[in-house]
Amino acid sequence: MRFFQKLAVLGAGALALMNISAVMPAAFSVSAAAVAEAEAEAGTWEFDETTGTLTISGVWRNFNIGTQSAPWGRLANNTKTPVLSVVFGENTKSIPVHALCEFKSLKSVTIPAGTEIIGNSAFMNCPALEQITLPDSLTEIGNGAFFECTALKSLAVPENVTSIGNEAFCGCTALKEITLPEKLTEIGSCVFQDTL
Repeated sequence: MRFFQKLAVLGAGALALMNISAVMPAAFSVSAAAVAEAEAEAGTWEFDETTGTLTISGVWRNFNIGTQSAPWGRLANNTKTPVLSVVFGENTKSIPVHALCEFKSLKSVTIPAGTEIIGNSAFMNCPALEQITLPDSLTEIGNGAFFECTALKSLAVPENVTSIGNEAFCGCTALKEITLPEKLTEIGSCVFQDTL
């Protein structure tokens, strides 16, 4: 039973598979990769309604269907108590794919030292995002990571970043100042389209 409890954290798709397995256990099989993924996810999150701060800690998998598959995704369009800031915990190694896309009221993000990767579309279409400081440990910014973050005015990309994905800053219409590192070896297409 322990496995199924762990599998349940994988999201709606996994829950559907779990329900099918209860009806037809012989037809249900799980790969070693799915077990490893379930075991690896050990994150927590908390939302403080009084400050509008979402705190995300631990290890999270990538979210394949945008904010709807992230456990905190239901907060994305909450107009009564909007998410204004996000703080990632000290043990964060990567910001998951689609982690905070479509969080329309998000104004600031705190990413701790030790974070190495910002996943694809992590902050896509966060039009109120004004402030984000990237840690020196960062090495990769994924495709569309800041796509259409229209309030972002300036950004210093840390010296250790070697890769910036396609459309990473596309549509960031307020972005007027960006500092790129000398170590940058890979830059995708349309990274600054409709920007600068």
